[in-house]
Amino acid sequence: MSSTIHVRVSDQLKDFVTSQMEQDFETPSEYIRHLIRKDKEDKELAGWGFLKRELMPGILAEEKEFVEVTADEVLQRCHTRTNR
Repeated sequence: MSSTIHVRVSDQLKDFVTSQMEQDFETPSEYIRHLIRKDKEDKELAGWGFLKRELMPGILAEEKEFVEVTADEVLQRCHTRTNR
């Protein structure tokens, strides 16, 4: 399924889009779709970067640093934190 979006741009932006189209893309729509996909991909990757930074200490930790807990203990910790 596809939809149509109409966008007004300045003459300067129109000239830029046209120049990009002539170099790498067949139509202005193809160029705009490329930009939207790239922006979406960048934002998704940024989210993964955040997750990776948060998990990295655990990934790099030595085995002796881990503490064994039961599922009930994890749930109790979560319950305690949400009731503060």
